[in-house]
Amino acid sequence: MEKVLILTSDSNTGYPVPATKGGAVSELVENIIDSNEKNPVFNFELVSIYEEKAEKKAKKYNYTKFHWCTPRTIVNSLDKVIFKIAKLLLKERSKSFKSMLALIQYILFARKILKNNTYDKVIIENTMLLFWTVRGLKKYQGKYYYHAHNLPSTNAFLKKTLLNTTKVLTVSEFVKKRVSAGKTKFPKFDNKKIVVFQNRIDLNNFRILNNFETEKLQQKFGLNKTDKVILFAGRISWEKGIDKLIDAVKK
Repeated sequence: MEKVLILTSDSNTGYPVPATKGGAVSELVENIIDSNEKNPVFNFELVSIYEEKAEKKAKKYNYTKFHWCTPRTIVNSLDKVIFKIAKLLLKERSKSFKSMLALIQYILFARKILKNNTYDKVIIENTMLLFWTVRGLKKYQGKYYYHAHNLPSTNAFLKKTLLNTTKVLTVSEFVKKRVSAGKTKFPKFDNKKIVVFQNRIDLNNFRILNNFETEKLQQKFGLNKTDKVILFAGRISWEKGIDKLIDAVKK
C-alpha cells in the first residue's frame, strides 16, 4: 500500500484530527481515515496539533499513524498577544493570526518529518502556508497534492512551489473554475490538473425521523406542520455567507 502523509493544521491550529473539537477540514479528514480502516487502500500518516482526547481516540486506528505537534507555552502566550493586535487592526479578518506562531511551529515540525522519512504522496489540506513544508525538497517533486476547501487566500510567497503541485482537489466546481482561471491567490493552474472532490458525510449518522419525533420537535420550537425550516450549519462569520442565506430567504 502507498505511504501517504496528510498535513491538516488549519490557519488557527484549533482543530486536531480526530476531530474532537470539530472543524470542517478535521471532520472530513477523519471521515477519510475512517473509510480507510474499513477498506484499507493507503498507509496513512498524519501530522496533527496535539489534543488529549484526540490522542486517545487515535489509538483505534491500524492504518493511520499520528505525529503530534504540541505548541510550546511561550508560543501560545505570544500568539495571544499577536491576535489581540490583529483584532484591533484587521477586525473580522484577524482570525488567520489567531495562532500564527503555533502554525509556524507545526510547519517546522512537519518539515522535519518529511526530511527524515519518504512518502509516496503528501496531501496538503487547505492552509496555503503548509506548502512551506515541501519547499525545496526535491524528493517530493511530483508527489504533493493540494486539497482546497475554499478559495485560496494567499500564495504564501511560494508561486513556484504552488505551480509544481501534482493536482489540486477542490470541494466544488466554483472553486475549480476560480483556481483554473487564476482568480484566487493560487497562481493560474492547468484545468486538467484540477479535480472536484466534494465533501462527504457518513450517512450512518443520519436517519429520517418518525411522525412522533417530528411532532415533538415542532412543539419544542413552536412550529406549525406547514412551516418551512432552513438549517444553517457553521460559524456566524462573514466568510460562511449567512448574510447571503438571509438575502436569499427574503427573495
